[in-house]
Amino acid sequence: MALSLLAAIMLLLGSQAALPPRPQAELEKFSEIIFDGVVGECHSADHEKQPGFIDRHHVCDVELANVMKPMPWKDYVYPVEYVHWYTVVERPPGWSGPSGQTRIPQPGERYKFYTLRRRVPSFAEAVMEKHDTTRRNWLNILEPNGVQDPSADTKLSELEDAEAPEL
Repeated sequence: MALSLLAAIMLLLGSQAALPPRPQAELEKFSEIIFDGVVGECHSADHEKQPGFIDRHHVCDVELANVMKPMPWKDYVYPVEYVHWYTVVERPPGWSGPSGQTRIPQPGERYKFYTLRRRVPSFAEAVMEKHDTTRRNWLNILEPNGVQDPSADTKLSELEDAEAPEL
């Protein structure tokens, strides 16, 4: 009886289940670029993928302080990178699934980022233009917990043969 009551309440509230946090080893293995840096200017724009599915896409420039992966990184990473993540604005009642980042980077703060380099989709080019850049790549932050304190432990010796996931 109690279980039925709980299920009914969750249906009425339209609960949205998010992805569980990735274990540290998984963040490290599947990241193409792991770095820490200070967040600068941020811009956002909403995008409706289909009716009832609206995401807010955020892009911030980050001045890199330390790069942990890849090594050597000089030809692969810019001194200032653009990180991207999204947050859910709207989903249909009862929907469950990914909901973006659990920790939102704030300008002026330093974080460690676990990322994948991706091409900027056409709907988001206007967000990149606000940063006065012609770059058409950004670093997607791994969901849901690819933003951490800069002191988060990264064991690079275990990552040498890791491959990034196919998306």
